[in-house]
Amino acid sequence: QKVDREIESAAQKGYRHLELQTKFGEMAQVIRSINKVFKRTRELALKFPDEAGLPVLEKKFEDAEEILSRLLSSHPDGIAILNEGYQIIKVNPSFQKYAGFHADPSAPQNMLDIIEDPHFLRNLTHSLGQAAQGGTVSEEVMLHNENFHLSVTGSLTPNHEIEFYILNLKQVS
Repeated sequence: QKVDREIESAAQKGYRHLELQTKFGEMAQVIRSINKVFKRTRELALKFPDEAGLPVLEKKFEDAEEILSRLLSSHPDGIAILNEGYQIIKVNPSFQKYAGFHADPSAPQNMLDIIEDPHFLRNLTHSLGQAAQGGTVSEEVMLHNENFHLSVTGSLTPNHEIEFYILNLKQVS
């Protein structure tokens, strides 16, 4: 119902439903596609024996997790992926640098607990709340006396529940 209200509200403002999809929504689709392809590849590879008659090892195939990590670490924008409880699933070095924190990959951390800048925390909390209805929220934020563009996208499951959030923090020249 919340998604339907957002679509209605956007339609009243002149936006069409298809225009609401952003590059971050497309990124979510790419992530899902990569995961599906690699899962199917691993399943098929394990069915075929190698030359010695032993099953093909999964290690021969790159994991979708590794590909996602490489994509995120090479991206110049700050990108973070959070679960529905705002815990960090993935975060790249640029996001950590811009937001001024260091994430511990061994322990799940709530993004809202490690952000120290109160102004950025307020903007991020507001954006996450808006994106929880499934869509993208964009705002300009100030971090360390520099301007940034913050985009937060909430990816919904078919049951209209949040699957994950994608945060994009881009420095504005």
